Amino acid sequence: MNEFIAFLLLNSLWIWGVRCLFSKGMALDTVGDWLEDSYSKWITKPLFGCAPCMSSIHGTIGYFIFVNQGIELWPLYCFCLCGLNFIIVKLTSKERIIIGEE
Repeated sequence: MNEFIAFLLLNSLWIWGVRCLFSKGMALDTVGDWLEDSYSKWITKPLFGCAPCMSSIHGTIGYFIFVNQGIELWPLYCFCLCGLNFIIVKLTSKERIIIGEE
């Protein structure tokens, strides 16, 4: 269980690092702008645009590279990672986030 939590934290740091790189004024800012102009939010949000949304793609990659405890724990891992990132967003953001809001 301790390893599971440690990998969740590591994967969350990875997600926030990627999110940071695509933020305004950072290294991949122009790439992010181009991707957002070229593709829909259904693609860009899980790749770099929304930390809880990124848990689906980045969590899957992280799970199968680092945890790989069998396919049955994979959904639990991604849901826990999404929850962790959502809590971080709520604690660090002044914006109100409402489920289902664009």
